[in-house]
Amino acid sequence: MKTLTLTLSDEAAAKLTEHAVENGKSAEEWAARVVEGVYATDWLDDLPAEDRAAIEEGLAQADRGETTPHEEVFAELNRKHGW
Repeated sequence: MKTLTLTLSDEAAAKLTEHAVENGKSAEEWAARVVEGVYATDWLDDLPAEDRAAIEEGLAQADRGETTPHEEVFAELNRKHGW
């Protein structure tokens, strides 16, 4: 078993503690349970093949540097949707 030290925002730590108390656990026990749950299954395998392919293509595009700066993305959203 390995011990890790994590730094969380105050908001994340408060939510973690709240969920832990609701489930009768310490924050440390709850954090370990959450992290182990994420790695207990490969959630990517549970996605439809089309979704997996889209994610893999997006990652390949990012690896090739084919990205759009977030300022451009939000400017486009603002133009389209008034955000």
